[in-house]
Amino acid sequence: MFPWHNDSPSMQAKILLMCKLMFVLVFVHSFYGYLSDPFLPFLPFLDNFHKFPGVFEYFQKAIFAISGILLLLNFRVKSMAIVLGLCIILALLSSKPLFRNHLFICGCVFLLAGLSDKNKNPWLLYIQLSIVYLGAATNKLLQLDWWTGQFMHNWLLIAIDSRFYSFTSTFLPEMLLAKVISWVSMLVEIIIGVLLLFKKTHPLVIWLIILFHSMIFTMTSTRFGHFFEDILIFLLVFLNWPKGNITVAYKFGELKLIRIILHFINWDRKIICTPTKLPNNVWLKVNLSDRVELNEVGLRSLFLYTPGFYICMFFLDLGIRFLFLHPLEHILVTTFLWSGILFFLPIRWRSTIKLKNLEPINY
Repeated sequence: MFPWHNDSPSMQAKILLMCKLMFVLVFVHSFYGYLSDPFLPFLPFLDNFHKFPGVFEYFQKAIFAISGILLLLNFRVKSMAIVLGLCIILALLSSKPLFRNHLFICGCVFLLAGLSDKNKNPWLLYIQLSIVYLGAATNKLLQLDWWTGQFMHNWLLIAIDSRFYSFTSTFLPEMLLAKVISWVSMLVEIIIGVLLLFKKTHPLVIWLIILFHSMIFTMTSTRFGHFFEDILIFLLVFLNWPKGNITVAYKFGELKLIRIILHFINWDRKIICTPTKLPNNVWLKVNLSDRVELNEVGLRSLFLYTPGFYICMFFLDLGIRFLFLHPLEHILVTTFLWSGILFFLPIRWRSTIKLKNLEPINY
Protein backbone atom coordinates (compact mmCIF):
# COMPACT_ATOMS: atom_id res chain seq x y z
CA MET A 1 0.00 0.00 0.00
CA PHE A 2 3.01 2.33 -0.25
CA PRO A 3 3.42 4.32 -3.51
CA TRP A 4 7.16 3.63 -3.75
CA HIS A 5 6.62 -0.14 -3.66
CA ASN A 6 6.30 -1.65 -7.13
CA ASP A 7 5.63 -5.31 -6.40
CA SER A 8 2.46 -6.56 -8.03
CA PRO A 9 1.25 -10.07 -8.90
CA SER A 10 -0.31 -8.78 -12.13
CA MET A 11 2.09 -6.16 -13.56
CA GLN A 12 5.83 -6.01 -14.11
CA ALA A 13 7.62 -3.71 -11.66
CA LYS A 14 9.12 -1.49 -14.38
CA ILE A 15 5.73 -0.99 -16.05
CA LEU A 16 4.04 -0.21 -12.75
CA LEU A 17 6.75 2.34 -11.94
CA MET A 18 6.28 3.89 -15.38
CA CYS A 19 2.51 4.20 -14.84
CA LYS A 20 2.93 5.79 -11.41
CA LEU A 21 5.41 8.40 -12.62
CA MET A 22 3.28 9.18 -15.66
CA PHE A 23 0.15 9.64 -13.55
CA VAL A 24 1.94 12.09 -11.25
CA LEU A 25 3.38 13.88 -14.28
CA VAL A 26 -0.03 14.30 -15.92
CA PHE A 27 -1.58 15.41 -12.62
CA VAL A 28 1.03 18.06 -11.72
CA HIS A 29 0.74 19.50 -15.23
CA SER A 30 -2.88 20.40 -14.43
CA PHE A 31 -4.70 17.80 -16.51
CA TYR A 32 -7.11 17.32 -13.60
CA GLY A 33 -7.98 21.01 -13.67
CA TYR A 34 -8.61 20.93 -17.43
CA LEU A 35 -11.31 18.29 -17.15
CA SER A 36 -14.70 19.84 -17.89
CA ASP A 37 -17.99 19.27 -19.68
CA PRO A 38 -17.75 18.51 -23.41
CA PHE A 39 -16.69 21.45 -25.55
CA LEU A 40 -16.54 21.00 -29.33
CA PRO A 41 -16.21 17.22 -28.92
CA PHE A 42 -14.86 14.87 -31.58
CA LEU A 43 -17.84 12.63 -30.81
CA PRO A 44 -21.06 14.66 -31.32
CA PHE A 45 -23.19 12.53 -28.99
CA LEU A 46 -21.16 13.86 -26.04
CA ASP A 47 -22.96 17.19 -26.48
CA ASN A 48 -25.98 15.52 -24.85
CA PHE A 49 -24.24 15.92 -21.48
CA HIS A 50 -24.92 19.66 -21.67
CA LYS A 51 -28.43 18.83 -20.50
CA PHE A 52 -26.86 17.88 -17.16
CA PRO A 53 -24.26 20.58 -16.37
CA GLY A 54 -21.32 19.42 -14.29
CA VAL A 55 -22.16 15.70 -14.36
CA PHE A 56 -19.61 14.79 -17.05
CA GLU A 57 -16.92 17.00 -15.50
CA TYR A 58 -17.22 15.70 -11.93
CA PHE A 59 -17.56 12.10 -13.11
CA GLN A 60 -14.30 12.40 -15.06
CA LYS A 61 -12.48 14.07 -12.17
CA ALA A 62 -13.67 11.45 -9.69
CA ILE A 63 -12.68 8.53 -11.92
CA PHE A 64 -9.30 10.06 -12.76
CA ALA A 65 -8.42 10.85 -9.15
CA ILE A 66 -9.67 7.60 -7.62
CA SER A 67 -8.07 5.31 -10.21
CA GLY A 68 -4.79 7.23 -9.98
CA ILE A 69 -4.65 7.05 -6.19
CA LEU A 70 -5.50 3.34 -6.19
CA LEU A 71 -2.77 2.76 -8.78
CA LEU A 72 -0.25 4.51 -6.52
CA LEU A 73 -1.39 2.30 -3.64
CA ASN A 74 -0.92 -0.86 -5.76
CA PHE A 75 -4.60 -1.81 -5.74
CA ARG A 76 -5.70 -3.75 -8.86
CA VAL A 77 -3.04 -1.95 -10.86
CA LYS A 78 -3.94 -3.38 -14.28
CA SER A 79 -7.58 -2.35 -13.94
CA MET A 80 -6.64 1.10 -12.65
CA ALA A 81 -4.20 1.64 -15.54
CA ILE A 82 -6.91 0.74 -18.06
CA VAL A 83 -9.40 3.08 -16.37
CA LEU A 84 -6.84 5.92 -16.36
CA GLY A 85 -6.12 5.39 -20.04
CA LEU A 86 -9.78 5.37 -21.01
CA CYS A 87 -10.43 8.44 -18.84
CA ILE A 88 -7.67 10.46 -20.52
CA ILE A 89 -8.69 9.39 -24.03
CA LEU A 90 -12.36 10.16 -23.34
CA ALA A 91 -11.46 13.59 -21.97
CA LEU A 92 -9.49 14.39 -25.14
CA LEU A 93 -12.29 13.16 -27.39
CA SER A 94 -14.77 15.35 -25.53
CA SER A 95 -12.86 18.60 -26.12
CA LYS A 96 -10.96 19.59 -29.26
CA PRO A 97 -9.16 22.51 -27.52
CA LEU A 98 -7.84 20.10 -24.86
CA PHE A 99 -6.43 17.59 -27.33
CA ARG A 100 -2.64 17.27 -27.25
CA ASN A 101 -0.58 14.55 -28.87
CA HIS A 102 1.49 13.95 -25.74
CA LEU A 103 -1.65 13.56 -23.62
CA PHE A 104 -3.10 11.07 -26.09
CA ILE A 105 0.17 9.11 -25.94
CA CYS A 106 -0.11 9.03 -22.14
CA GLY A 107 -3.66 7.69 -22.39
CA CYS A 108 -2.52 4.93 -24.73
CA VAL A 109 0.39 4.10 -22.40
CA PHE A 110 -1.95 3.50 -19.46
CA LEU A 111 -4.37 1.48 -21.58
CA LEU A 112 -1.72 -0.77 -23.14
CA ALA A 113 0.16 -1.15 -19.85
CA GLY A 114 -3.03 -2.49 -18.30
CA LEU A 115 -3.49 -4.91 -21.19
CA SER A 116 0.10 -6.23 -21.12
CA ASP A 117 0.89 -9.71 -19.82
CA LYS A 118 3.21 -9.75 -16.80
CA ASN A 119 5.00 -12.88 -18.01
CA LYS A 120 5.72 -11.63 -21.53
CA ASN A 121 7.57 -8.74 -23.13
CA PRO A 122 5.29 -5.67 -23.38
CA TRP A 123 5.13 -5.66 -27.18
CA LEU A 124 1.96 -3.57 -27.16
CA LEU A 125 3.99 -0.73 -25.66
CA TYR A 126 6.95 -1.32 -27.96
CA ILE A 127 4.68 -1.12 -31.00
CA GLN A 128 2.94 1.99 -29.66
CA LEU A 129 6.24 3.85 -29.34
CA SER A 130 7.23 2.69 -32.82
CA ILE A 131 3.96 4.10 -34.20
CA VAL A 132 4.65 7.43 -32.45
CA TYR A 133 7.97 7.87 -34.26
CA LEU A 134 6.91 6.45 -37.62
CA GLY A 135 3.77 8.60 -37.49
CA ALA A 136 5.78 11.72 -36.66
CA ALA A 137 8.21 11.02 -39.52
CA THR A 138 5.39 10.36 -42.00
CA ASN A 139 3.65 13.58 -40.99
CA LYS A 140 6.84 15.55 -41.67
CA LEU A 141 7.61 13.79 -44.95
CA LEU A 142 4.19 14.80 -46.31
CA GLN A 143 4.85 18.51 -45.73
CA LEU A 144 6.91 20.48 -48.25
CA ASP A 145 8.01 22.96 -45.56
CA TRP A 146 9.94 20.16 -43.86
CA TRP A 147 11.69 19.24 -47.12
CA THR A 148 12.84 22.82 -47.69
CA GLY A 149 13.62 23.53 -44.02
CA GLN A 150 11.17 26.45 -43.96
CA PHE A 151 9.14 25.04 -41.07
CA MET A 152 12.23 24.45 -38.93
CA HIS A 153 13.61 27.89 -39.79
CA ASN A 154 10.38 29.70 -38.83
CA TRP A 155 9.91 27.63 -35.68
CA LEU A 156 13.46 28.03 -34.34
CA LEU A 157 14.01 31.64 -35.36
CA ILE A 158 10.56 33.19 -34.89
CA ALA A 159 8.33 30.93 -32.78
CA ILE A 160 10.76 30.05 -29.98
CA ASP A 161 13.66 32.44 -30.74
CA SER A 162 16.37 29.79 -30.36
CA ARG A 163 19.68 31.47 -29.56
CA PHE A 164 21.57 28.38 -30.66
CA TYR A 165 19.97 28.46 -34.12
CA SER A 166 20.19 32.22 -34.62
CA PHE A 167 23.89 32.22 -33.66
CA THR A 168 24.93 29.08 -35.58
CA SER A 169 22.98 29.84 -38.76
CA THR A 170 24.88 33.11 -39.28
CA PHE A 171 28.04 31.13 -40.14
CA LEU A 172 26.32 28.90 -42.71
CA PRO A 173 24.59 29.45 -46.07
CA GLU A 174 20.96 30.54 -45.81
CA MET A 175 18.56 27.78 -44.67
CA LEU A 176 21.32 25.12 -44.68
CA LEU A 177 21.16 24.50 -40.95
CA ALA A 178 17.35 24.35 -41.02
CA LYS A 179 17.44 21.79 -43.86
CA VAL A 180 20.03 19.67 -42.04
CA ILE A 181 18.04 19.66 -38.80
CA SER A 182 14.81 18.87 -40.67
CA TRP A 183 16.21 15.94 -42.62
CA VAL A 184 18.18 14.55 -39.68
CA SER A 185 15.02 14.67 -37.55
CA MET A 186 12.97 12.78 -40.14
CA LEU A 187 15.70 10.21 -40.73
CA VAL A 188 16.27 9.59 -37.01
CA GLU A 189 12.55 9.18 -36.36
CA ILE A 190 12.27 6.60 -39.16
CA ILE A 191 15.29 4.68 -37.83
CA ILE A 192 13.92 4.73 -34.27
CA GLY A 193 10.48 3.59 -35.39
CA VAL A 194 11.91 0.63 -37.30
CA LEU A 195 14.48 -0.45 -34.68
CA LEU A 196 11.83 -0.48 -31.95
CA LEU A 197 10.21 -3.45 -33.71
CA PHE A 198 13.25 -5.67 -33.10
CA LYS A 199 14.20 -6.69 -29.58
CA LYS A 200 17.90 -7.13 -30.41
CA THR A 201 18.18 -3.46 -31.38
CA HIS A 202 16.46 -2.10 -28.26
CA PRO A 203 19.71 -1.20 -26.40
CA LEU A 204 20.84 0.83 -29.42
CA VAL A 205 17.50 2.51 -30.02
CA ILE A 206 17.14 3.50 -26.34
CA TRP A 207 20.36 5.49 -26.52
CA LEU A 208 19.35 6.93 -29.88
CA ILE A 209 16.07 8.16 -28.36
CA ILE A 210 17.79 9.63 -25.31
CA LEU A 211 20.48 11.44 -27.31
CA PHE A 212 18.01 12.63 -29.98
CA HIS A 213 15.60 14.25 -27.53
CA SER A 214 18.35 15.54 -25.25
CA MET A 215 19.96 17.39 -28.15
CA ILE A 216 16.58 18.85 -29.16
CA PHE A 217 15.96 20.02 -25.60
CA THR A 218 19.47 21.46 -25.31
CA MET A 219 19.10 23.42 -28.57
CA THR A 220 15.53 24.61 -28.11
CA SER A 221 14.89 24.48 -24.33
CA THR A 222 11.34 23.28 -25.05
CA ARG A 223 9.70 20.07 -23.85
CA PHE A 224 6.63 20.14 -26.13
CA GLY A 225 4.27 20.19 -23.16
CA HIS A 226 5.62 17.26 -21.20
CA PHE A 227 6.41 15.05 -24.20
CA PHE A 228 10.12 14.99 -23.32
CA GLU A 229 9.37 13.60 -19.84
CA ASP A 230 6.79 11.18 -21.28
CA ILE A 231 9.40 9.60 -23.54
CA LEU A 232 12.04 9.28 -20.81
CA ILE A 233 9.51 7.64 -18.47
CA PHE A 234 8.29 5.40 -21.30
CA LEU A 235 11.81 4.00 -21.71
CA LEU A 236 11.47 2.20 -18.36
CA VAL A 237 9.63 -0.60 -20.18
CA PHE A 238 12.86 -1.54 -21.96
CA LEU A 239 14.82 -2.26 -18.79
CA ASN A 240 15.76 -5.86 -18.08
CA TRP A 241 14.44 -5.57 -14.53
CA PRO A 242 16.02 -8.12 -12.13
CA LYS A 243 13.93 -10.48 -10.05
CA GLY A 244 14.20 -10.51 -6.27
CA ASN A 245 16.77 -8.62 -4.21
CA ILE A 246 20.03 -7.09 -5.40
CA THR A 247 23.00 -8.15 -3.27
CA VAL A 248 25.90 -5.69 -3.02
CA ALA A 249 29.38 -6.42 -1.68
CA TYR A 250 31.84 -3.61 -0.91
CA LYS A 251 35.12 -3.27 0.92
CA PHE A 252 35.07 -2.58 4.65
CA GLY A 253 34.91 1.13 5.48
CA GLU A 254 34.77 2.32 1.86
CA LEU A 255 32.17 3.89 -0.45
CA LYS A 256 30.60 5.95 2.34
CA LEU A 257 28.97 8.48 0.02
CA ILE A 258 27.62 5.77 -2.30
CA ARG A 259 26.23 3.83 0.67
CA ILE A 260 24.49 6.96 1.95
CA ILE A 261 22.89 7.53 -1.45
CA LEU A 262 21.83 3.90 -1.78
CA HIS A 263 20.35 3.94 1.72
CA PHE A 264 18.35 7.05 0.82
CA ILE A 265 16.85 5.65 -2.42
CA ASN A 266 16.45 2.06 -1.19
CA TRP A 267 12.87 2.61 -0.04
CA ASP A 268 11.60 -0.82 -1.00
CA ARG A 269 14.59 -2.53 0.67
CA LYS A 270 15.51 -4.49 -2.45
CA ILE A 271 19.22 -3.65 -2.12
CA ILE A 272 21.12 -5.63 0.50
CA CYS A 273 24.61 -4.24 1.19
CA THR A 274 27.29 -6.34 2.87
CA PRO A 275 30.88 -5.30 3.73
CA THR A 276 33.32 -8.02 2.77
CA LYS A 277 36.80 -8.76 1.47
CA LEU A 278 37.31 -8.07 -2.23
CA PRO A 279 40.37 -8.20 -4.52
CA ASN A 280 42.37 -4.99 -4.88
CA ASN A 281 40.98 -4.23 -8.33
CA VAL A 282 37.36 -4.61 -7.23
CA TRP A 283 35.65 -2.02 -5.02
CA LEU A 284 32.05 -3.02 -5.71
CA LYS A 285 30.34 -6.28 -6.65
CA VAL A 286 26.65 -6.26 -7.59
CA ASN A 287 24.85 -9.59 -7.78
CA LEU A 288 21.75 -9.33 -9.99
CA SER A 289 19.31 -12.13 -10.68
CA ASP A 290 21.01 -13.17 -13.92
CA ARG A 291 24.54 -11.75 -13.77
CA VAL A 292 27.29 -10.25 -11.63
CA GLU A 293 28.62 -6.76 -12.35
CA LEU A 294 31.66 -4.99 -10.93
CA ASN A 295 32.77 -1.49 -10.04
CA GLU A 296 31.31 1.35 -12.16
CA VAL A 297 29.24 -1.07 -14.26
CA GLY A 298 27.64 -2.44 -11.10
CA LEU A 299 27.07 1.07 -9.75
CA ARG A 300 25.16 2.03 -12.90
CA SER A 301 22.96 -1.05 -12.54
CA LEU A 302 22.23 -0.23 -8.89
CA PHE A 303 20.74 3.10 -9.95
CA LEU A 304 19.05 1.70 -13.07
CA TYR A 305 17.18 -0.98 -11.12
CA THR A 306 16.21 1.08 -8.08
CA PRO A 307 12.76 2.74 -8.28
CA GLY A 308 13.79 5.34 -5.70
CA PHE A 309 16.40 6.71 -8.10
CA TYR A 310 13.80 7.47 -10.78
CA ILE A 311 11.38 8.96 -8.26
CA CYS A 312 14.10 11.27 -6.90
CA MET A 313 15.19 12.35 -10.40
CA PHE A 314 11.57 12.90 -11.37
CA PHE A 315 10.87 15.26 -8.46
CA LEU A 316 14.26 16.95 -8.84
CA ASP A 317 13.33 17.84 -12.42
CA LEU A 318 9.88 19.01 -11.35
CA GLY A 319 11.38 21.17 -8.63
CA ILE A 320 13.81 22.81 -11.03
CA ARG A 321 11.10 23.37 -13.63
CA PHE A 322 8.65 25.03 -11.26
CA LEU A 323 11.07 26.89 -8.97
CA PHE A 324 13.51 28.42 -11.46
CA LEU A 325 12.83 30.74 -14.34
CA HIS A 326 14.24 30.43 -17.84
CA PRO A 327 17.17 30.43 -18.72
CA LEU A 328 18.44 29.21 -15.32
CA GLU A 329 15.97 26.32 -15.40
CA HIS A 330 17.27 25.25 -18.82
CA ILE A 331 20.91 25.47 -17.70
CA LEU A 332 20.32 23.38 -14.57
CA VAL A 333 18.26 20.69 -16.31
CA THR A 334 20.70 20.48 -19.23
CA THR A 335 23.63 20.11 -16.81
CA PHE A 336 21.94 17.27 -14.90
CA LEU A 337 20.74 15.67 -18.11
CA TRP A 338 24.12 15.41 -19.82
CA SER A 339 25.87 14.48 -16.57
CA GLY A 340 23.47 11.54 -16.29
CA ILE A 341 24.04 10.57 -19.92
CA LEU A 342 27.83 10.55 -19.45
CA PHE A 343 27.48 8.49 -16.28
CA PHE A 344 25.19 5.85 -17.77
CA LEU A 345 26.87 5.53 -21.16
CA PRO A 346 27.73 1.81 -21.52
CA ILE A 347 31.47 2.43 -21.53
CA ARG A 348 33.94 0.57 -19.36
CA TRP A 349 36.22 3.35 -18.17
CA ARG A 350 38.65 0.84 -16.69
CA SER A 351 40.08 -2.42 -17.94
CA THR A 352 37.72 -5.40 -17.88
CA ILE A 353 37.95 -7.55 -14.75
CA LYS A 354 37.62 -11.28 -15.11
CA LEU A 355 35.24 -12.89 -12.65
CA LYS A 356 37.33 -16.03 -12.45
CA ASN A 357 40.01 -14.08 -10.55
CA LEU A 358 37.58 -13.16 -7.79
CA GLU A 359 37.66 -14.87 -4.46
CA PRO A 360 34.42 -16.62 -3.48
CA ILE A 361 32.18 -14.43 -1.32
CA ASN A 362 29.72 -15.70 1.22
CA TYR A 363 26.70 -13.52 2.00
